[in-house]
Amino acid sequence: MSKTKTAIALPGSPAEIAGAEWKDVEGWYAELAAAPLTPETRDAWLEAWSRLEEVLTEAASRAMIAYTLDTADKAKEAVHLRFSTDIMPKADERSVGLARRLLASGLSRPDLETTLRRFRTASEIFREENVPLFSELEELGSRYQRITGAMT
Repeated sequence: MSKTKTAIALPGSPAEIAGAEWKDVEGWYAELAAAPLTPETRDAWLEAWSRLEEVLTEAASRAMIAYTLDTADKAKEAVHLRFSTDIMPKADERSVGLARRLLASGLSRPDLETTLRRFRTASEIFREENVPLFSELEELGSRYQRITGAMT
């Protein structure tokens, strides 16, 4: 297992990207897409990708929780919608691209086989034209939360 570190400067915590927009997040995905992916860098590359998605997903989850606790707060709704309708659908699209890159590299190890199978499936069923639909579904879900939140 390689211990080579990547030179990608990732956010250290979800709080650091709470105010992020897609243009901020996109740079990290672009760096991963351009970073060397070799047997020597594979583990560090996977670690960086995993860390990015961990921080991003947690920031989105925190925004969603803050909004669902107070659906009348327009600022919390705006943050939640920014993550759920703009950032996360695009991040999912870029993740499929990274998964395709990893699959095309042929780099594997026994403990990655289940993950690689999941990546193959996600890559096969992904359709770019669905990205705006997922954004719309998230927006409708937020509207539903606001309506039901106002009833309590």
